[in-house]
Amino acid sequence: MLCGNILLETVVSCVVLACVTALAYRITVTIHYRLNWGVIPQYLFHYDPDQGRWVANILVTGLWTTIRLSIWSSLLAAAFGLFMGVMRTMDRLFFRLVSLSYVELIRNIPPLVLVFIFYFFVSDQIMPILGVDEFIRGRTPVVQKWLAILVASPALFTSFVSGVITVALFQGAYIAEIVRAGIQSLKKGSGRLRPV
Repeated sequence: MLCGNILLETVVSCVVLACVTALAYRITVTIHYRLNWGVIPQYLFHYDPDQGRWVANILVTGLWTTIRLSIWSSLLAAAFGLFMGVMRTMDRLFFRLVSLSYVELIRNIPPLVLVFIFYFFVSDQIMPILGVDEFIRGRTPVVQKWLAILVASPALFTSFVSGVITVALFQGAYIAEIVRAGIQSLKKGSGRLRPV
């Protein structure tokens, strides 16, 4: 039996080594692709002659948008998750079913499908009905500037909000389960916290 295991390990090691060698050969000889890392800095910042200064380009703008999106969606997800997690532990069946439906529905929908639903339905159909674009464009230039810094520019506001809602709903389902598990892990007692 020991001899059979050694033989199997040798065969598997040879197959893995052959695959790595074939992949390395294909990358170096067959593809002929050379990465030009020297062009990356131009996508970070560029000089704008109209403004007379250096401004952020695509990569820095995308990084800043990702940071804002994750901050706002995390805050909203914490609120969703806390609310739904507490509802999962209530005595009333209706509240438990509503929160269970939310958690199971969101956790069983693939994230990309959820993004498509919210981007193409919420930002295209519901946001115009609610008048979000008109509300944002009707603000003073100072308010619009602060909204552009903290949230998104007026042109991208509805898309950004739909992205925040999408990520918040998805994260909120997992936070709800964490809150529910935390609450249910406590022992029922006199209501006082006791040191462990």
